Amino acid sequence: MLAEEARSTPGEPISLARRGAAYFEMSGPGEFIAAAVLFALMIAIRVVNITRYAFDDDESQHLHVIWGWARGFVQYRDLFDNHMPLFHIMFAPIFGLIGDRASILYEMRFIVLPLYFVAAWCTYKIGTVLFSRRAGIWAVILAGLYTRYHFVSVEFRTDNLWAPLWLLCVTVLVSGSLTVRRALAAGLLLGLCFGVSMKSTLFLYSIALAAMATLFLVGTAKIGAILELSDAVRRRVCSFDNNYPCNSNDLLRVQRAVARFPILRVRFQFFGT
Repeated sequence: MLAEEARSTPGEPISLARRGAAYFEMSGPGEFIAAAVLFALMIAIRVVNITRYAFDDDESQHLHVIWGWARGFVQYRDLFDNHMPLFHIMFAPIFGLIGDRASILYEMRFIVLPLYFVAAWCTYKIGTVLFSRRAGIWAVILAGLYTRYHFVSVEFRTDNLWAPLWLLCVTVLVSGSLTVRRALAAGLLLGLCFGVSMKSTLFLYSIALAAMATLFLVGTAKIGAILELSDAVRRRVCSFDNNYPCNSNDLLRVQRAVARFPILRVRFQFFGT
């Protein structure tokens, strides 16, 4: 409704709130202003808590391992740690540039802040693809204001790299039909998740279960439509070409094969055949 009003009055000035409400498919400028205020408040609280929130023991532990990498030590051999190494290896050069100083944990917290915006963008993108822009923006705000997530994401810890990576993986998977290129991109992101945390095993199981559920709920219906279309084409060809074998049992054999071998459903879905 707001988008139609914005297009119908090109000569009149349109407020930023009305444009934003139209873009995010909101009920009106008031909702857009409320969302903008909450988003700005969310960022302001985050910046304040970066400098005010008490440090957790895990933060100094991660920084100690990074210090070891920057000094030439090898994780697991020279330093004990129970985490995967990707997070520490990534931040070792940054530690080397900053150097040893008492305020380095504050600086490291600010350095991981962009990763929070990556996670927020992924949350918005997933909500937009599955529902609407309005659902996406409110999902970002509600997740950002959730107390537990807010304080954990403020800290300098592996979760602040791990969460954006697996959210990027989900974003890649839901943003379009599954192709070889999309599967490779999602697999690379999933591998990076394992490089940060072995807790990604649960994420892998979730993807596998979601894939099976998708094939069960959606794949069978799509395959049925493909088979019906192929049968219609076959019958159409038969009406013009008497030499074409018009045996109705051909379609029945294909249907039985798909029902007997579920891997054929994956083939139909994955390669679009």
